Amino acid sequence: MQSYTKTHIHWTENFVPGRELKVFDSPFGKIGITICFDAAFSEVWRVLSLKGADVIVNISAVPETFPVDYMWRLIHGCRHL
Repeated sequence: MQSYTKTHIHWTENFVPGRELKVFDSPFGKIGITICFDAAFSEVWRVLSLKGADVIVNISAVPETFPVDYMWRLIHGCRHL
C-alpha cells in the first residue's frame, strides 16, 4: 500500500501539505497522483513526468464552473517532456 498527501492546499482548506510528489509502480505502468488543487500547478505535472510517470491521475471534486480548458492545456504541455 502507498500513500500521497496533496502538496498544494487551497486557501479554503485546513490541512498540512505533503512534502513530496510520488510516482507509484502499478500493473499499468508508473502512476503519478495529484489531488484536487495540486493539478492547477504545472510544476506538479512536470515533476511527476520527470520522475517517470506514464499516467497522471487527478482526484478532485470541483465546481461545474471550473476552467477545464486550463487543465487540458496543462495536460497537453506535459506530453512533450
